[in-house]
Amino acid sequence: MPNGKKASKEKKREHIQRQQSRNPELSRGNMPHFSTHERKTKNKTGSLAAYDEET
Repeated sequence: MPNGKKASKEKKREHIQRQQSRNPELSRGNMPHFSTHERKTKNKTGSLAAYDEET
């Protein structure tokens, strides 16, 4: 940082590391806990086509 000043987020990260002896940067960049796969909702024509195939 210029002039030796620290950003408030950087101060908070250092505080967490001092108090809890845990590095918050380790939890960064992980895979999301949810799926990013796009899903299509069922529509009426798709359900009717499936019904016609059964009969």
